Amino acid sequence: MPVVKLANGLVLPPLGLGTNTFGKVDHNWNGEINFSTTEIVTALQAGYRFLDTAIVYRNEEVVGLALKESGLAREEVIVQTKLPVIGHYIKDEVAIRSAVQDSLARLDTHYIDILLIHQPRPSDEENLRIYQVLEALVDEGKVRHLGVSNFSISQLDYLLKHSRIKPILNQIEIHPGYWNEELVDYCLAHYVLPQAWSPLFRTSKADKKVLETIASQYHKSWAQIVIAYMIEKGIHVIVKSHDEKRQKENLNVFDFSLSAEDKARIAALNIPNFRRLGLLGGTGLIGKVLTMEALRMGYEVVNVSLDGAIMPQRHLEIIKHDIRQSVALASRLEHVDALIVSLNDEKEEEYLYIHLKAIEIARLIQKPLIVIGTSSVLYHPDKKGRLIDEVEASRYALEKARVEVLDLLSQHRDIDWTYLAPARHIDTRHIHQPYNLGGDIMLKDKDGQSRVGIIDLVDVALLIVDQQDNYHHQVVSIANR
Repeated sequence: MPVVKLANGLVLPPLGLGTNTFGKVDHNWNGEINFSTTEIVTALQAGYRFLDTAIVYRNEEVVGLALKESGLAREEVIVQTKLPVIGHYIKDEVAIRSAVQDSLARLDTHYIDILLIHQPRPSDEENLRIYQVLEALVDEGKVRHLGVSNFSISQLDYLLKHSRIKPILNQIEIHPGYWNEELVDYCLAHYVLPQAWSPLFRTSKADKKVLETIASQYHKSWAQIVIAYMIEKGIHVIVKSHDEKRQKENLNVFDFSLSAEDKARIAALNIPNFRRLGLLGGTGLIGKVLTMEALRMGYEVVNVSLDGAIMPQRHLEIIKHDIRQSVALASRLEHVDALIVSLNDEKEEEYLYIHLKAIEIARLIQKPLIVIGTSSVLYHPDKKGRLIDEVEASRYALEKARVEVLDLLSQHRDIDWTYLAPARHIDTRHIHQPYNLGGDIMLKDKDGQSRVGIIDLVDVALLIVDQQDNYHHQVVSIANR
């Protein structure tokens, strides 16, 4: 296998194993950790020598355990992990050091080969503040190399100009349908290795057909063609497969070279087709999860908040804007496919005001509006109608505001709206049952108990975005019975 030699002398294998669903029940990103190491061990036995994980994947301990079980010496394998930019991980130097120390303990190693900032913060200065703590950890030998993930050209440029230890790579979205050429070219020109996450993700049927035609000439799979194309362009590739045969297949891409004509055909597969989603109030719990899940599923997200968004990357435009300027906001949001309002706030006046503005903006841009009624107790499966009289006094005003929002929506037939009302329980666990959108959505865990997971709630909202024609002016309640 050839190697990639970086400007600082580090030598890397040209591709690595992504582990974000490894060691989890049903290989589900949000599934419970089951500590299964078999598939990582088979990858290491097949020849992988680069493992990519992250603190938010929750499986660093699985990666560390698999490395031990493989029998390989620690120095034979590059281990890369990522520091999340969620508040309690990065609020100050003590928090950052603690997060990295915990990561070292879970990986059961004395050093991390490559540590990335998982996403940029809205402020360049804040990114630099975090990065400078990581530079100190390099000085202390706890981390060997630094990089970033999902940084734009401007964000990376600022860090390159102000950092003492230059980032060696930028892990970014690169795949058929979005080759991200401008950012890739910038990285290569500035000696930053572009690293592709999910390089086979969201490949359309039409693109696969073109790739399969090309692949037949080389007696390869379409996936092997994509991997080879990226490596030939100087891109480091993070591939992921739980199947032992496919793990080996992904490594078998070094016995052929693509013709100039075929590379031109592959390069032409560069037409992104992402839905564009406008999100008002995206910095609360559900707003954060909604942003991350939407990005993961391939939506473009425009996040409107005075505080800025938590995850500014290629698919995320932040509009730091006062919601009161609804006409100005509408002009910025006129190209979105749908608008979602998610506001978890105990101030009933603000809750009502934001939702009134969301209705106004939806009318101005004539786009569907999905309202997520956070922790709503407006509906009960055994009773028809509202339970406003049963709400405790501390919640009465907020629930009254929710009722008023629903009443206002019911009066508007000039916009398409859906009110998503999770009833009684919202649980942070991820259950991810199949959805029946014909009526109430019933979710049950393995013990038969009804729960509504945050991710479930978000995924239903995104499904409604895609199927809005089926949800004219109605309440979709996720009920517990």
